[in-house]
Amino acid sequence: MYYRLSMARFVSIMIILILMISSKRNAFAVPNDWNHGCTKSYDKDGNLVWDTPKSAEEGDLLLLLLHRTDHYLPLKLDGWEYGASCFKNANDQKQCFTKSDCTQMKEEYCQWFPKGKGRDLATVIFFKTLEKKSSSLPRSFKYKIGGSNPQPGWGFLLAVKGVDKSDPVRGSSITSADNSAKSVFPSVHGKKGDLLLLSLAYDDKSNKSDFLPPAGTDLVNFVSGSDETGFLFSKQLSSNGDTGELKTKGNGGPENKDALISLVLKSDKKDQKARSKNLRKGSR
Repeated sequence: MYYRLSMARFVSIMIILILMISSKRNAFAVPNDWNHGCTKSYDKDGNLVWDTPKSAEEGDLLLLLLHRTDHYLPLKLDGWEYGASCFKNANDQKQCFTKSDCTQMKEEYCQWFPKGKGRDLATVIFFKTLEKKSSSLPRSFKYKIGGSNPQPGWGFLLAVKGVDKSDPVRGSSITSADNSAKSVFPSVHGKKGDLLLLSLAYDDKSNKSDFLPPAGTDLVNFVSGSDETGFLFSKQLSSNGDTGELKTKGNGGPENKDALISLVLKSDKKDQKARSKNLRKGSR
């Protein structure tokens, strides 16, 4: 009996030690099951509706990725925080305009950027924490992109587990003209355990197979309309430093018809510690 108890205790201690070592090696990493669902929306007049992802839970970080062509996109959205943006005046514009470049705001819309209105193609990313408004989570999110002469809008609603909800964005990089038939996402700085999201808005019709995930990344979702396309890719970072440029696979399409954002989300230290603690408890 004494031998059995000693062995049981020994095994328990070894499991705890292994978990502690593993936790240190993967300190503050976004969990493998970070993706709690991603829904998509497209409307020729910009009247967008996203269902709340079925696997979304209270406390998840929601990311709203809005795309639009030939019209405005908001830089402010009630109840949401601004994350990143890319506005283009023309296909060959060398660099995206972003929120800090806006020279004239009217309500939530930027009216003027340097040398133009940025209305050729645009992406804006917002985020918020998913909270219960009553006894259940909201079933959907709606947004009608304003302005006369309605134009197509499209995008994604992504629910993410295990990122720092108080200050989620570690950094972002943007590109408006990569001079490539394929899409070349710009390098961005991240840390081991962070989550990298790659947003591609394409101002032309394309198939899912035209822009396949860059090496080491996964496709999160894809949406297409009559003459517009959107892709979202992801990668869990395995080291500190710059990600380097990441190029899509597939045939691609006409050059410089894309707006590209590389976005890094911080892993949640509190969530990581809680998961490690729960694992140790479960081993006892």
